[in-house]
Amino acid sequence: MTRIVATALVLAALLTTAVACNPLGDDDDNPGDGEVPIEQQPVEQIIDRAVARWDETETAHFVLEIDGTTFLDTQEQIQLSSAEGDLARPQSVEATASIAISLVTLDVSLIFIGDDAYMTDFLTGSWGPAPDDFSYNPALLLSQTEGLGPVLRSLQDPEVVGREDVDGVDTVHLRGSVSDDQIEDLTAGAITGDPIGVDIWFDAQTLDVVRLALAEPEDGTVWIIRLSGHDEPVTIEAPDV
Repeated sequence: MTRIVATALVLAALLTTAVACNPLGDDDDNPGDGEVPIEQQPVEQIIDRAVARWDETETAHFVLEIDGTTFLDTQEQIQLSSAEGDLARPQSVEATASIAISLVTLDVSLIFIGDDAYMTDFLTGSWGPAPDDFSYNPALLLSQTEGLGPVLRSLQDPEVVGREDVDGVDTVHLRGSVSDDQIEDLTAGAITGDPIGVDIWFDAQTLDVVRLALAEPEDGTVWIIRLSGHDEPVTIEAPDV
């Protein structure tokens, strides 16, 4: 056997060993499973997956911030400033809302369990049935007919804005619009105009909803809803009244 042939055999053996150890070749040339980044996927596909994830989410913590003016009554005397609490399926919420009446701002506690609604008295702090005209119910986020899922499914001209960091979470940002009647119950009729701007941010890995913004046209009132603690244990019970 000549030296050239012997060298060729050795090189062939080394090459075979290298391929066996790394059958995909260089990692830089093979990105793994080849999954398309979520921000490059069709927007309809992202929405379908996000709605499916929301529909299976049992609990979540929410924080509502309002930039602008939101009245909860037709006389425009009761103004909702913010709210925070926990949601649980099928349609329950326990929350605290900041409400302004004239020049006084008060915190009231709310519990909604299905069709039963409770609220603490503005003056005494005692629990009682919520007034019939108190229409803000955060639990409607979970509704199969008026909640977050139907809002997403009805988005007009949805588009992917891109990937963004939201409160330390890697998210994908979508944008679109809906008619105001689509969110009338969800916002107690406080967001009006046509169309209503919708921005929504999903966790890029889990597709959990992280933030939702609803904006009146022409620089009007904006509702910002932050969601966290998805599927963490939550117990909501009716108060003693």
